[in-house]
Amino acid sequence: DWVNERTAGIERTEKGLPYDIVLLNELKQMQTFIEVKTTQYSDKDFFELSYREWSFAQEKRSNFHIYQVSGFGSSTL
Repeated sequence: DWVNERTAGIERTEKGLPYDIVLLNELKQMQTFIEVKTTQYSDKDFFELSYREWSFAQEKRSNFHIYQVSGFGSSTL
């Protein structure tokens, strides 16, 4: 489930969670947390994490994953 999704037409509606997506197991229990970072340029190989995201990642360890999407918003994606 995409839990930190923005609502169409509203500029800032993210819920402020330290992750964007949660994957549930067959018992509907939270198992894996995913933070998605986007960068506009394909050659940008770094991104920022908030203190809250970093702390949550440290707490969840192997149940927390970060994915970077490069070229977001460009015509080459």
